[in-house]
Amino acid sequence: MKRKPTTQAILAATFALVALPAAAASSGRAGDFAALDANHDGYLSKSEAGKLQGFDKAFSEADANHDGRLDHDEFVKAGAIYDRMRLGKYVDDSVITAKVKAKLVAEEKLKGFDISVETDHGRVLLSGFVNSPQLRTRALQIASSVEGVRGVHDGIVVQ
Repeated sequence: MKRKPTTQAILAATFALVALPAAAASSGRAGDFAALDANHDGYLSKSEAGKLQGFDKAFSEADANHDGRLDHDEFVKAGAIYDRMRLGKYVDDSVITAKVKAKLVAEEKLKGFDISVETDHGRVLLSGFVNSPQLRTRALQIASSVEGVRGVHDGIVVQ
């Protein structure tokens, strides 16, 4: 069954929203408070929590009493903030990918070509084959026009 591009975009975004919380929970993000508490004082310092890549912003937001360390409750809150930040980035990339694919499929001149779209932190990689430099340029223009795209990398080969 062939679906319309907008249906595919909605399905991709929905899948990301449903699947990512489970993936984030199993990612070992925060793991065990006690394991991170290297000096066993019942608190996590910024350096102890620094073992978790990208946790700085969540640490700062969760440090309710601004003492530069997290107790167990603050750590749980920081974990939720961290998961929400990661989920937002992943969903944003999925939505960008879906929008770019939909626009490429909607472009009459590009319909017969299989152009792959990958997105990482708003940076889009287009790859595949087209039969003219003009079509490659058009595909790059389309991807660049999508809201949220921070850059487009060209992996398209002209045959």
